[in-house]
Amino acid sequence: MTLAPWTAKPGYLNTASFGIPCPQTIASTRHVIEAWEKGDLNFGSWFAETQRARESIARLLAVTEDRVSLGTSTAAMLGSIAANLPDGARVLAPENEHNSNLIPYLNQAHRGVTVTLVPLSQLASRVDATTTLVSCSAVQSLTGEVAEIEAIRKATREHGAWFCLDGSQACGWLPLSGDSADVIVCSVYKWLCAPIGGAFLVTRPDIATHFRPASPGWPATSTPAAPPYGTDVTLPTTGRRFDSAPNLISMIGLRSSVDEIVALGVPRIREHNVTLANQLRVNLGLPSTSSAIVTLPLEGAAALLARSGIRATEWRGNLRLSFHVYNSSEDVARTVEALQSLRK
Repeated sequence: MTLAPWTAKPGYLNTASFGIPCPQTIASTRHVIEAWEKGDLNFGSWFAETQRARESIARLLAVTEDRVSLGTSTAAMLGSIAANLPDGARVLAPENEHNSNLIPYLNQAHRGVTVTLVPLSQLASRVDATTTLVSCSAVQSLTGEVAEIEAIRKATREHGAWFCLDGSQACGWLPLSGDSADVIVCSVYKWLCAPIGGAFLVTRPDIATHFRPASPGWPATSTPAAPPYGTDVTLPTTGRRFDSAPNLISMIGLRSSVDEIVALGVPRIREHNVTLANQLRVNLGLPSTSSAIVTLPLEGAAALLARSGIRATEWRGNLRLSFHVYNSSEDVARTVEALQSLRK
């Protein structure tokens, strides 16, 4: 059985690329589109509605709303973090890290900022007094490996470094909180099952107080609902100073989706997802892990599996299969059968 009444067709194992919306998300985004179509979309109410997504994210990560920033993409939101690093800063990141977590820092090379890549398993042990910031995905997009978050957090605290954690492949199934890192960033269209075009940032309170946004606009001002004219502009000392103009459909869909995920319970979702992933691993003679993502060295397999109605992704010759609330043991059995046919 699936964990929740989503309406995805069987065989969808591609949440690591983008998630399937829940019925509540479909209803809320449909309402916006219909209002837009009829010319009934009011700008003020649009902005107010998107801000409610902040409340849902705060509940998901057990933080106060003033620590949550709303934006459109992971890399864009990390731009403000990268721009506030000191000249000559040293950034440490895992090999094969998604480059949305690297490009913002690489873009600061003109100031002497460097990025060093090390094996994920060595990340915590490689933090030292010269490390300014560690940038790491909670779950690796390419391999499905789950980072040793507590060990990395402990190492960065001991050496006075910042820890920036990307939850794009984790938020929605792996329990995280605002205390998991100094900065948490997340694109919302994967495991949070929201429309593409949205992201959020959760920062430690003192970061919002001292860091300046890289490219602030009217949503980041202290009075975003005021007429947007003139030079009398101030920025708040909360996470909202990193806000950018929100994607209406993504943010409203996000609120509905996150509320459903919180109601289901992230620990319960993790148990469901990892159990299915491990069912697949065991059937294929592989050891169990703690990840909802399974990767297999089968070049060309994604296209062949699609003929059996199984939707997955392939990167660098590795088949990537990901399990979420709308998957069931039937998906596992179907995938095992299809993979066995491929091997024959």
